Amino acid sequence: MKKEKNIRYLLLVAASMALINVFCGIFLTSKLYDLAENSNQVVSSYYIIAYITIPLTCLALRKLFKARSVEAMRLGGVLNSILIICIATLDDSQLISMYGIIAVLFGMSQACYYIPYGIVVATYAKNPIAYCTIANIIDSSANILFPITLGKIIDVRSFKTVAIVLVAIAIFQVLSTLKIDSFRSKAEFNFNKFFTAIKNEIKFKTMVMNTAKITFFKGINTSVLDRTVLLLIKSLFDTNFELGWLTTLFAIVTISVNYIAKKLFMPRNGNLITTQLRLKKALLNFSSIAVAIGIAYLIISPSKSSFIVFRFMSSVFITIIMIFTDTNHYSVSAESGEFKAEFQIFTEFCLSAGRVSGLLVILIVDYLIGSIIAIDAVIIGIAIIVLLHSKTLIRNLK
Repeated sequence: MKKEKNIRYLLLVAASMALINVFCGIFLTSKLYDLAENSNQVVSSYYIIAYITIPLTCLALRKLFKARSVEAMRLGGVLNSILIICIATLDDSQLISMYGIIAVLFGMSQACYYIPYGIVVATYAKNPIAYCTIANIIDSSANILFPITLGKIIDVRSFKTVAIVLVAIAIFQVLSTLKIDSFRSKAEFNFNKFFTAIKNEIKFKTMVMNTAKITFFKGINTSVLDRTVLLLIKSLFDTNFELGWLTTLFAIVTISVNYIAKKLFMPRNGNLITTQLRLKKALLNFSSIAVAIGIAYLIISPSKSSFIVFRFMSSVFITIIMIFTDTNHYSVSAESGEFKAEFQIFTEFCLSAGRVSGLLVILIVDYLIGSIIAIDAVIIGIAIIVLLHSKTLIRNLK
């Protein structure tokens, strides 16, 4: 019963973060893109700074993350509040001139939230796929309820009105963490012991290293794909309201996929486990091919209709890949025992490496060639990464 209570409050914390991410992710990126006069370089630089800050923050606070994970997650909520207040108090000229500082604060808040959050979930979630699908449904619901409203408000009243609501949500997030049972690890953070331990367990070492590769690929084909898609939206549509409407539409598709996955892949006994494993592998193979086809269609025939078809396909098939990616991550983390913090931070470095690598490619190609060709080239690269992502993930399925 105690674990179930902790899971309920973890989901409340995740719901609050989903709402905050809609604002600090989609709409802040859109705002920076407008203020920078449609410059890909500013948006890419913002995220590169943020994604470099995340692993550096992890190293600086590694002992806190391991010893007091729940308290560290609470610190992430406090930093979210500070971040939103800063965004609300800056005018447009200050926001664009100080985007580097905002990026650092964003990176710190992300590190202090997501790394401890991963440790706490791995500790309390007995059924990773059930938790992942429910958390994904909550996240997608935030993209239904919030963007279409935020898009209209931001067009008319700017960030300041919306930020008042978001500060209240961030405070609610902090209060929700107070209801989660704290636990303390007496073991000291030690990367050397972690790598020595997995070196002596060949099977577990393979799972950890595959997860590291999967996380690197995830950094490219989710974070970079999201930013690239956002830039495409901005070039095809005129207002943030339409951006919110599209986000809402495809969030409904994502919720449906997560609900079906939860029904299909709940733990089973006997022969059903083998059947589920075969179905997972078949779905992953088909999903990666479908995403590649959607990307090819978008590149060959760029238009609003091809963009919508691509977003529909990615909403279905990228979601399937991400469900199994997150499930794999929490399962391997749970098996890492006393080294959960080391595992989380190690994979966070891999995730940041993937994100930064992809964004650097966007910057370089865009600078040398031009925005439209750059976006096409990056998306083709992502199609290849998706194939590698699925292939590596299949090796870890069990």
